[in-house]
Amino acid sequence: MLTASDLNAEFNNIINNTTLLISPLTSNLDLDGFSLVDLARGTVSAPGLAFTGDTNTGLWSPGADQVGLTAGGATAFSVVGRVAGTTYVEFKRDAALGDRFYPVIAFGGPDDGVMSVTAGTVDLVASGRRVLQASPYTNATNYLRVTPRDTSAGPLIDVAGADTNIDLNLGAKGSGTIKAATAFIPAALTSNPPPQYGLLRANTPAAWAVFHGASASIYASFGVSSISRDSEGTYSITWSRAFKQASGYAVIGTASVESEALSFHQATGQLAGAGPTATTCKVRTLNGTGTALVDAQIISFMAFGDHHA
Repeated sequence: MLTASDLNAEFNNIINNTTLLISPLTSNLDLDGFSLVDLARGTVSAPGLAFTGDTNTGLWSPGADQVGLTAGGATAFSVVGRVAGTTYVEFKRDAALGDRFYPVIAFGGPDDGVMSVTAGTVDLVASGRRVLQASPYTNATNYLRVTPRDTSAGPLIDVAGADTNIDLNLGAKGSGTIKAATAFIPAALTSNPPPQYGLLRANTPAAWAVFHGASASIYASFGVSSISRDSEGTYSITWSRAFKQASGYAVIGTASVESEALSFHQATGQLAGAGPTATTCKVRTLNGTGTALVDAQIISFMAFGDHHA
């Protein structure tokens, strides 16, 4: 038999539970194993699950089988379900503000990280500037590979993929050129260079020049840094790139004046006071009988030798 006191207690319990459902929570919500369902999908600027005083930050659902995280009214990323039952994380592409990029995946700062500037690309951004882009190619099977190396060995950039023989193609933009900061020697040239690299073979001139004898002014040259006149008929040549050995190259040439042909000699230590070095060489021009040093009007020479270190 219920007493008045029992009825009052039961009514109070009902009223208290109803208040919890329709009033703001004052303590932790314990669903006791039940699910929280039928939340509003929300929008990117008004997510279905938001925070007090910050209603444009929280979780929302952009579409079926998708959960998005929005911050400040902008989607940071979405978790998307695939048809096959797997999921992936989809980041917003992001864009430039002014002349700077602000990647969606940033590292320690707002303008250093990874993003996709245009559809189908992956871009590396540093200090707000794009420094590297990977772009798509239909049915691509070959790709570029970068491999680090141990001490005393340089990093390796090569190609890999399904094909057996794969070219590495380098292209400049517009009328630009491809430049190497230092000497470029293919590995195949370390011994017995193939014909297609003929300009680097030992039987091809490594340097040449045409110059005026009295002033040592150079008319045209290749591989020559400078020419100076030491005295009448004696000249010092400085190569723009050192030869492998001081005694491992030869210089041949011609010299002439209006009245006669002169003789041209690569000077030795006995003749000129100093022998050739890997970076310099002395040459001499003599009169037709070889008895006196004279300045020629035009002197031409070529140097043959190995530049390989």
